[in-house]
Amino acid sequence: MLPIEGYQDVPLVSLKEAMEPIIYLFDRESLLAKIWVVKEQCKNPADGLSPDESGSIMLYTFEWIPIEESLYFILNKTLRMRNRELLKPWFPYLRLFIGALIQLPSINDVIYRGVKKDLKNEYPPGTDQ
Repeated sequence: MLPIEGYQDVPLVSLKEAMEPIIYLFDRESLLAKIWVVKEQCKNPADGLSPDESGSIMLYTFEWIPIEESLYFILNKTLRMRNRELLKPWFPYLRLFIGALIQLPSINDVIYRGVKKDLKNEYPPGTDQ
């Protein structure tokens, strides 16, 4: 799979502006409401990010029902596609989101994520994966 190239060259814009090229992928009113919620929650982020940068992370992690309509699900599905042209409308959001992630301090810790699948056979005891 080819790397994502070109997103870093688009101008940095607000979260709402970053979502405009891809708003057709979502229920417009629902997405605008979620953007409003995350902007309210991220007015004064303690992490040094701008409200839009912090909001881009929160919007990605926001739990949507059904999950298939979530930003997380749709973006990850698009990222797994071989046709990188399909990512171009996502570039303003990726510029904001990846730029925000890069600014966060690195930590060395174990992170757990819940999945709806029994993974014990894929990670046998004694293996370091």
